[in-house]
This record gives sequence, C-alpha cells and structure tokens, in this order.
Amino acid sequence: MLRLSLADLPSLLECDSEACVSIYLSRPVNGSASEGFKGHYRALVKRAESVLGSNARLQTKTRLLNNLRGFGSYILEKGHDLPHGVALFASPSFLGWFPLPVRTRGAVIVSNSFHIRPLLPYLNPASRWHALIIGDDSSMLFRCAADAGELIARCSTGANRLRTKSTAAGKLERWVFERLAHPGAAPLVVAAPDDVKVDLDGLEAASILSTPFVGTDGATRGDSLAPTQLWPRVKLHLLTRTDAILTDLRKEYARGRATTRPEEVVARLRNGGIRALAISDEGNVRGRVDWRAGALCREAASSGYGDCVLDDIVERALREHCRIVHTDATCLPPGALLLAV
Repeated sequence: MLRLSLADLPSLLECDSEACVSIYLSRPVNGSASEGFKGHYRALVKRAESVLGSNARLQTKTRLLNNLRGFGSYILEKGHDLPHGVALFASPSFLGWFPLPVRTRGAVIVSNSFHIRPLLPYLNPASRWHALIIGDDSSMLFRCAADAGELIARCSTGANRLRTKSTAAGKLERWVFERLAHPGAAPLVVAAPDDVKVDLDGLEAASILSTPFVGTDGATRGDSLAPTQLWPRVKLHLLTRTDAILTDLRKEYARGRATTRPEEVVARLRNGGIRALAISDEGNVRGRVDWRAGALCREAASSGYGDCVLDDIVERALREHCRIVHTDATCLPPGALLLAV
C-alpha cells in the first residue's frame, strides 16, 4: 500500500488495466464524525462492487474488493491525519492513496485507467513551484503543486547565520542548487525575514519571488511557516500564465482555429498537434479513446464503467507536455467542456 507523494502522482497515468477503481472520499464538514467517514467509504466501495460485478472477471473483482476493504480498515485508523479526505487508486496490481489537500466531491469511478482529473491542479506542470522558507536556525525546501507542498530537505543555515556569517549565503545557494538544478519552468518562492537578503539568481528557475515575513509570533516565523501560507502569493503569479493561455485560446477560437469538439481534439493530440488545452473541472463525455485509430469509442458508455473521454484526453495531454488550464465551464464557449488549439 503506497502513500503517494506529489512526485508519485504522474505514475497514475501509466496504469492501464482490466479494472481500475478511483475513489475520492471527502471528510465530513464537521471533521469529527468518524462514523460518517466510515459509512461514506463503505457506500463508495459498494458502488464499485456493483459495477465490477458485471464487468470484471471473478478473480480480478475478488482481488480488488479485498484491497479496498483492507484499505478501509487502514485509512479509517488514520482518519485524524486526513483533515480533508483521501483519494484511493486500486487495480489488480496496484494500491495507492493520496491525502487530499482540499475537500472535493465524493466519487467512485471504475474504468480501464485511473480517474485523475480532480487531481489535475497537482499533476499540471503549470501548477508546480518550489518554496524556500528561511527560519531563524534552519531553512526548508519544499516541492509544491497548487496549494499542496511536501518537504524535500532541511539544512542548518538559517537567518541567524545569514546575518552573521558572510559565507552562509553562498553555502545556502549551493545547497538549493544541488536540489533544484533542473526545476524547469517552476518558480521558486523565497520566504525570509525582511532584513535577510539571499541572492539565488544563479538558479535555473522561471522566476524567483521574494516574500518577506516579520513578527515574533509563531504564525509569522519561518520556523513554523507552511507552503500553504505562501500559496496566495504564488497563485497570483501563476494566474498570470493561466489568463494568458485562456486569452490565447479564446482569440484562436474566435478566428476559427481552436476546437471544442472532443473528436477533433483526439485526432490532433494523436498527431502531436495540440499546444494548449483548457478543460472544465466538471462534466463528462462517456466513452473511451482508441489512440491507435485516433477515434472515440462511444460503445463503452453502455458498459457500466465510468469511462470518460475527458480523462483520456487529459492523460494524453500531460504526456505530450501541453499547456493545460483547469477551469470553470463558464470560462469556455457555451456548452463546451474543453477548448484546444
């Protein structure tokens, strides 16, 4: 049983099995109703069992259900560590879970691949960033995606050393560089006391954002600062990119160069002809994509599986390194669930 990190999430794209179960379990709003948490999970497993009953071989069904029930006992014991809920992914050869950074709509999807669209903000390269938080006695480096962050490493060079030792800044820069030598297009946010200056211009980062924090209470000291507290600052920076992509897509759509038809998007993706994609965070197009033929297979819609063309498109777009925007349907042309150019 694997607890998935942000770095592990892309591996979900590689699974293609006879039956893949994806469960999104949100914690009750009051947070303390453990029985409600248990009851909701059991209900979702029963729904998965119902779909598997008519669509999977007995051996596959038995193995999956045993995994799901065993996970239920494990995860309910850890319920206090899951303030927002959990996403569970199970196939005959894989079982992994990811603690949800925010509450999401409960769902169970049985398909031939995992349902990853709710996690698109954490899979999308455009949502990735890093945070360097400089506390009094140490510094912490985080890998982040959207509003979630995971600690990469900690070093003993903090604000106190940076104030008193001239060599400390160079040491800290080398320490960061060794861990972020190839951050790609991800911006780096440096949170430090306002009297501490750190020159990290040698790093290969899309941009370096400095965010000073002041004060003596625990909420504003670097030792207790969390990446989630930096997210509003980063979000404004990343939204500039998102708005630029959406603006570009709308202009191309007005000129007749962008499409909202899933069939055309599939054909263009198959040939590597999509450079930007905006996709709704809700809605469904039932069916599967045959990538060899570059066509939709809508007959799968009657199979009982939760097959979704949009999931297939997102998975392919991520593999092709397209620029992706996860957006509200109101930002797309009327009636559209996606827009691509």
